[in-house]
Amino acid sequence: MIKNIGRKIFRSLLKVSPELTKFVLRLPLPSGILQTISYFAPFRNQNLMATCRIKNKRLNIDLKLCLDVTGKPERGYLQVSDSDPIPLLLSILSHEQLFIDIGANVGYYTNIAASYGVKVIAFEPEIMNYAKLILNSKINNHANLITVENCAISDVSGKAKLRPVGTNRGMYTIRQMAESANPENASEITTYTLDDYLRIHSVKVPIGLVKIDVEGHEESVFNGMANTLSNNPPKYIVFESYTGPNAIMQKLEPYGYCSVLRVDGKQSSVVLPDSGPDYVLTRPEAC
Repeated sequence: MIKNIGRKIFRSLLKVSPELTKFVLRLPLPSGILQTISYFAPFRNQNLMATCRIKNKRLNIDLKLCLDVTGKPERGYLQVSDSDPIPLLLSILSHEQLFIDIGANVGYYTNIAASYGVKVIAFEPEIMNYAKLILNSKINNHANLITVENCAISDVSGKAKLRPVGTNRGMYTIRQMAESANPENASEITTYTLDDYLRIHSVKVPIGLVKIDVEGHEESVFNGMANTLSNNPPKYIVFESYTGPNAIMQKLEPYGYCSVLRVDGKQSSVVLPDSGPDYVLTRPEAC
């Protein structure tokens, strides 16, 4: 009960002064100090201290991340699935290519990319996940490779309401008609189109991969990146959809994108695994 009260008080303070909160999170403090602070803060109720290893020997992944983990991870670590296409794609990007992580959550894919020396721009609008995202970048000494932004990517730059979906604290959406959304827990957030963000920050680095995991807001994200698709098209796009990719595929076909079954690896072609709800698109030269 005390933890829940503390969490509500902390969220109220965030609404009053979110910029101060972000300032504290961005201070160049060692990860150990940040963890100690978070231990005594209401962050503790969000399992900010629950760290575990993320591994995949074949892809040379070995990270330590703060995750929302129920119970102890099996064998003391979580295995990166071989059926997940995103780590495979990240492993074959060059250091000159950028990874844009839209809906980064606590930085799972963000830190996998950084472990390969790939620079990342990670967007996460939910403040608790944002805090963990920053902490995870410092725990793994990736802060110099990762730009963390506490905002959402959408079809318009401005303000929106972020709502939790169901009881999973990792799932939030800015859809107006979100199934199982909880309006009373909605919080105001800043939104950018990807085009506006890249223009404002003069980002001109070739984009290797864009990952979009925004709980049903995917079409809005694509609507706001028309200039990017025309002038700096990502080599690969991975987006999540449980309703099928047809509408988005039709939207991206004029930009030369097609579904991909294989990608060019460092030595030879690599077969992409079955990606479940994730759909992988690429430009014709990579088909």
